[in-house]
Amino acid sequence: MRKVLLISAAMLLALLLYGIVAHNSSEESENSDFSPPTVNLPQDYSVASELTKADFLYDFDYMIDRMSKTFPYFGVIERRFGVDVMARAAEVRSLIENYPHSMKEEASFHGISFEDMPPMCRLVFWSIIRHEFFLSLPYTAHLGMFVGLTAEDLNEFFQELEYIHEADQELFSFIVREFSVFDELKEAVFWWEPIPEISMTTEILVEDTVAYLRIPTFMPNYGIRQYSNLLGGFFRSIQAYEHLIIDIRDSGGGQLELMLSLVMYTLQNDFENYVPIYVFYRDSLLASKLAKHHLHYGQEEVFFYTGNAQETQIDDLKGDGNLLYLNSDDFKELGIGFRLDNNLKGVRDRLGFQGMFMPTATPFDGTIWLLTSQQNVSASAIFAFIAKELGFATLVGDTVGGHFTTYTRTRHHRLPNTGLYAQWDVDYVTDENGRALEEFPTQPHFFNRPGMDARETVLMIIEERR
Repeated sequence: MRKVLLISAAMLLALLLYGIVAHNSSEESENSDFSPPTVNLPQDYSVASELTKADFLYDFDYMIDRMSKTFPYFGVIERRFGVDVMARAAEVRSLIENYPHSMKEEASFHGISFEDMPPMCRLVFWSIIRHEFFLSLPYTAHLGMFVGLTAEDLNEFFQELEYIHEADQELFSFIVREFSVFDELKEAVFWWEPIPEISMTTEILVEDTVAYLRIPTFMPNYGIRQYSNLLGGFFRSIQAYEHLIIDIRDSGGGQLELMLSLVMYTLQNDFENYVPIYVFYRDSLLASKLAKHHLHYGQEEVFFYTGNAQETQIDDLKGDGNLLYLNSDDFKELGIGFRLDNNLKGVRDRLGFQGMFMPTATPFDGTIWLLTSQQNVSASAIFAFIAKELGFATLVGDTVGGHFTTYTRTRHHRLPNTGLYAQWDVDYVTDENGRALEEFPTQPHFFNRPGMDARETVLMIIEERR
């Protein structure tokens, strides 16, 4: 119902706004040299739309073609969720091709007559792709269309993050310019998830015995120095405690490297152990270029640093008994790959080089518990994976959600006629044995007990061990 309402809202809004914004561009070449994504668009967005149905179909076909060449998780989605992505794409293409007749029934349900339905425009096109295609697929691998942002949202976003890649600044600035005209009704058509106002919180659950740290978001909404001071003081005050519970349930994406350094590095006794991760790209010319882009600009990354990685064909990586659990069907579709061997010391060193203020290491000798949920995605899901791999904490709760990626700069795909952006992860990420993390997301050591949430479960386990 929400999807139908949103599409209908798009129709109503398009009646007022269609034709306001348009942009035409040439198709990106697979043979262009790799470089950070840039946006070069005209500043005048008042030009009336001249896009035809053929232009919209071309953009959709272009998007699906790029997916076929770069998206590595078709097999994972079908095995794990029973969904055929390409079959769904064919259905959505038919909706676009046969619009407005394809939406006639839904429009009528919301009181919009067939005569009053807006012609196909960028807003209707955006809404159909987002709600009929991406939101009909499992929420995994960052599949989606960009949402609308206002200038106020963006300025706050930049201030809270404190720093952001230059390429991303250009990308987000484009989105602000494109969609600011829809600001008044953006709640009906687009939704923007603001950075939560809740900060980290600390609590003493059992005096001198059990301490609790809640991390509701991996997007720091205060300065890093404030977080560093908060955590540094808290960790020093509980050094003699027996248990520390770190609750990251429902935390989404954000800055993985900051949380690794602020929390995991600070509490670890041994921060030089490596977490081996393999990264693969599809066996296509375009995907190979994205892999080279990753290797080159990944040298600016913090945890997923590529400075020591070597580009290798998957056949060579899989030799000598490596990657024993890599899916055989996926193996046939993959080409270039490389291994990343990084550790917490490297994270702290690289953040220090960037001038980040971090708390002094305060190793915790008691038991650390990490509470997880299915809403842990992207940065928080990877945090849980690393915590389990390193033996940093005992995980309690539920299996994490996914969105495992090691590089974000190449996941934005601009459609040539409409100028809209779709996104999906292009790197296929596995553990050292070849298990795709998107297919086998991290499971806790202890699942929630019947009728209990993760916090209640861990407190019961602690009580039982007394």
